[in-house]
Amino acid sequence: MRRHQTGGIPIKRSALILACMVVLFSMAACGSANPAGTQATSGGASDDSIIPGTAASTPGVAAADPTEVPDTNTVESTVPEKNGTNADQRNPDEILLQSASVDLNGDGENEQVEAIQISTAVAGTGMPDKLEGKLRIRNGDSGKQVTFWEKEESLTGMLTSMQFEDLDGDGAKDVFIIIPGNGASFSFSNFFIYSYKKDIYYSFTNDISLTDFIGDFHFKYSSDNKLSIINSRYNFTADLAIEFEDGQLPSNEYMLDYESRAWIDPVSIDISEASRLALTTGTDNLPEIKVPLPVFGLATVDMIGEIDLFYTVDSSFNPVLKRFEVYDFKGSDRLKAGSCEI
Repeated sequence: MRRHQTGGIPIKRSALILACMVVLFSMAACGSANPAGTQATSGGASDDSIIPGTAASTPGVAAADPTEVPDTNTVESTVPEKNGTNADQRNPDEILLQSASVDLNGDGENEQVEAIQISTAVAGTGMPDKLEGKLRIRNGDSGKQVTFWEKEESLTGMLTSMQFEDLDGDGAKDVFIIIPGNGASFSFSNFFIYSYKKDIYYSFTNDISLTDFIGDFHFKYSSDNKLSIINSRYNFTADLAIEFEDGQLPSNEYMLDYESRAWIDPVSIDISEASRLALTTGTDNLPEIKVPLPVFGLATVDMIGEIDLFYTVDSSFNPVLKRFEVYDFKGSDRLKAGSCEI
């Protein structure tokens, strides 16, 4: 979080950037009436045996944040357990990631919920294992199975947390899952939400809508060491302070470089313990999904600010952007520079 000079560049949050190990993906989330920065599949799972738009019928919580929605459900097991016996032969290998007993349809009876990771590899290819995350929900003698994520095997695994909250206000609790990932310079997160009552899900990833949303922002050198971040569509302006670690102010030439080169990355990264993708409670006491995006200056080792996006979920089970907040960094402090209601 300290600012210091490296190669003549004023740096903010440089120590944070060196923490993780794989490729930086352009993925994050944002939205408006049709949520920006998302790619949704509404309906059910993507299992081969499933008709699109339905969930399979088969027999059958987040980083500390003072505003985080508490998980009040009974968690039966959070210790991964292997359920396959042929893992050494690289046959499908099943791991229980987390389970819970919770009422998902509002009928007063708890459903049994399991988050499962399945690992498979093609023999002789030398390719990384493919990971598939599935929700298995049992209600008495009936059950449903929903795929919540697919990716190659990595250090991050398939699931950071699974929580339960009535996201869309229909009186039934929904499933909220955070999926972790690693980039070359960052750890990042995506999320998946599922309504058992409506049998519909939403996967939150990057698409062209987020690019359009970010494209509405631009930067302007205002005065001294102030770099203004501006969004004309929402009539929004906030100032970020650029300075060297020793307190010296950058030259006009530096500030003009920042004006032309600063950018917002469409990646929901884990900026700090207090600022990462999470399920939170809004000012109206309703659940919100917080998605932080980094603001970079002259390079990815020069994080100069942060934009936090806050979503609610509508009756159609789509995330809708309600507001965003811009933060500046001063030493180890995170200072609110401005906010905007959509």
